Amino acid sequence: MFQLIFIAYVVFVIAASLIPEAGTSIVVYQDKIAHLTAYFVMGVLAWTAVTTMKRKLYLLLSSVLIGVVLEFVQEFVPGRSMDIADAAANTAGVVLAYLVCRFCAEYVGWGTFAPGGKGKSPSGGTE
Repeated sequence: MFQLIFIAYVVFVIAASLIPEAGTSIVVYQDKIAHLTAYFVMGVLAWTAVTTMKRKLYLLLSSVLIGVVLEFVQEFVPGRSMDIADAAANTAGVVLAYLVCRFCAEYVGWGTFAPGGKGKSPSGGTE
């Protein structure tokens, strides 16, 4: 179930990133917060989509790569442009998600908050 939610969210982010912009006026800091938030959510979904730490890290790194690549691709989308600061906000969102999820797994007991999580240690391995 978590895997499908993660995939659906990634498809949503890709689609939203590649829609030509219709000249909306967003304050620059609101834009960065939106990027950070969107990729934070993606990072949390990546964390919960799989059980092993190796797979979690793979999905998290893939999320960072998606955020960076989409920023470059936006240069070719009408009404959009590449912004390195957006790519940095995307990356920061995923990194923040990793840190929060890792903290929660270690100290709050999120070790079971993953598919098949019963009997798993917070880092995703078996106890």
